Amino acid sequence: MDDAARDRPVRDRLWWLHHVIGQYRWQDILAHMRAIRSSQLGSASFDRGRLCVLTLYDALGLKFAGVGALSAPRPGVFHGYAIGTT
Repeated sequence: MDDAARDRPVRDRLWWLHHVIGQYRWQDILAHMRAIRSSQLGSASFDRGRLCVLTLYDALGLKFAGVGALSAPRPGVFHGYAIGTT
């Protein structure tokens, strides 16, 4: 596979992201981010910590069962799924 064919999915995703984000003004995004209360950030941080502890618990359970440790991307995939569905 040549470089152009390998880079095409990346370019397509970047073009799509540019198209989607281009519908918004950065001033509006900044204003909405500043409107987030600190209590909401605290609860989001707590939730993220809870998911990290759950991933550690899963990794220790797999190690105890003899399956082996999780590879690096898997906890990230789990966190992305968990946060996306929360």
